[in-house]
Amino acid sequence: LSEELFDINSPLWTLRFGENVTWFNSDCTWDDEGFEYAGVLFTLALYNSVLLDVHFPQALYRKLLDQPLGLEDLVDIKKGLQQLLDYEGDDVEFVFCLTFEVTWRTLETEHKVELKPGGSNIEVTKDNKEEYVLLYVKWLLVDSIMPQWEAF
Repeated sequence: LSEELFDINSPLWTLRFGENVTWFNSDCTWDDEGFEYAGVLFTLALYNSVLLDVHFPQALYRKLLDQPLGLEDLVDIKKGLQQLLDYEGDDVEFVFCLTFEVTWRTLETEHKVELKPGGSNIEVTKDNKEEYVLLYVKWLLVDSIMPQWEAF
């Protein structure tokens, strides 16, 4: 049962953070029951000190403990966001070409979410890049997977 529920190739999970990391597929909006079963099994395993062959990042455990999440909780994309934060030039908006909007594709559908009101019209600059990273991390680790997390 655990092999099927935590199979990285199932639609419940995504490889967004790398091939060896299991994370919630925010585009899987049709299988709350699957997330609930996975959550029950995972919780029972934790309670009974049983090891499962599942590779959740530290962020999952921090979420379970209601600890704040931050850039350190991101695995693969941390490097790009850290480059943005470390960049000292005054031309951030021209180098990184970012707005306070996240765009991604599923199959043939493009999705967009503003990280704050009017975000699609707000360029990321030297003055607001920290805010962008905080909002992006919050969206990625909390907001984008809220229905899946609640079912889990």
